[in-house]
Amino acid sequence: MCSTGAGLTPQQEAAYDRRLREAQAAKQKGNELLAGLEGEEGTPDANKRLREAAFCYRCGCMHLAEYLPATTEEAEGSLQDMLVNRQARARRCPLDAGRLTKVAELYAALQNNLTLVNSRLGRYVEAVACATAVLAVPGHAGDKKALLRRASCNCALKNFAAAENDLDVLERLFREEGVQPDCLVPELRGQILSARREALEKERSMCKKMFT
Repeated sequence: MCSTGAGLTPQQEAAYDRRLREAQAAKQKGNELLAGLEGEEGTPDANKRLREAAFCYRCGCMHLAEYLPATTEEAEGSLQDMLVNRQARARRCPLDAGRLTKVAELYAALQNNLTLVNSRLGRYVEAVACATAVLAVPGHAGDKKALLRRASCNCALKNFAAAENDLDVLERLFREEGVQPDCLVPELRGQILSARREALEKERSMCKKMFT
C-alpha cells in the first residue's frame, strides 16, 4: 500500500474524506441499480442498468485512485485501471493503517461488484480481471466471492485449468473452516467435466471420419 508517514495535512485529510464519501456513494448507487434485477437478465432495461452500475463502480475505483495498494495496480490491465494508476502515481500521500484498511476494503467491494456486473453482461475477460484485482488487495487473497466468480467466468471462457485452480483453493478454504463448499463449486466441477467429455467425443468423432 501507500507508505505511511507523519500524517495528512488538513487539505489532504479533507480530500481523503471527500473521496471516500464519493466512492461509497458510487457503490451505493451501483447497488441500487442492481436491486430487483433477478430474473430480468438479458432484457434491454436490465442490460442498461447493469452498464450504469458498472460505470458507478468504476467511478468509485477512480475516487480511490491515489490511495490504492501498489500490488493492486500491478494486477490490473484495463484502460480504466491505467487511468487509475496514472492518477495514483501522480498523487501519492501518506495514510495511517486505519485509513488504508478502509480504502482496501471499499476498493475490494467495488471490484467484487464490478466482477458480478461484468459477468452478468457476458464480459467474462473483464470480470476475471476485476476478480484478480480483488485477490491482489492485501488481506483478500482468500476472498471466496472473488475466487468463485473468477472460476465461473473462466469456465465460461473455457479456461478450465485456471477455473480448477480457483476451485481447488476454494475447497481448501471451506475445508479449513469446517463448512460445506458453496453449491456452485461442485456445479462448476460438473460443467468442466462435461465440457471435457464433449471435447473428447468430438475429437474421437473427427478421428474416425479421417480414417474411414
